Amino acid sequence: MRTLFKLRRNKQNREAAAIIYCRIKVDGIHSNDFSTFIKVLPCEWNSEGQRVKGDTVAATDIKLLICELVYNKCYFFFIEERID
Repeated sequence: MRTLFKLRRNKQNREAAAIIYCRIKVDGIHSNDFSTFIKVLPCEWNSEGQRVKGDTVAATDIKLLICELVYNKCYFFFIEERID
C-alpha cells in the first residue's frame, strides 16, 4: 500500500492556498484522488517529501492531520481485508 499527497494548484483560493489531494495505491491499483480538505500555500509544500515545510504550529498541525489520515485509511483497508 502506498499513499501519495499532492497539491492541486489549479484549485487555489483567493489567498493562493491550494488543497492537498491524496491517492492511495494498493497492489498496483490506485484509487481516485480525493481531497483532504487541508489548505496550504504552495511555497510551504515540499512536493518531493510530500510534506509541509517548517516547524511552525500550523505546519505541525497539518503534518499530524496527514499522518492521522494515512493511519485511518490503512486501518480501514486492513479491516476490510479481514472481513472479505
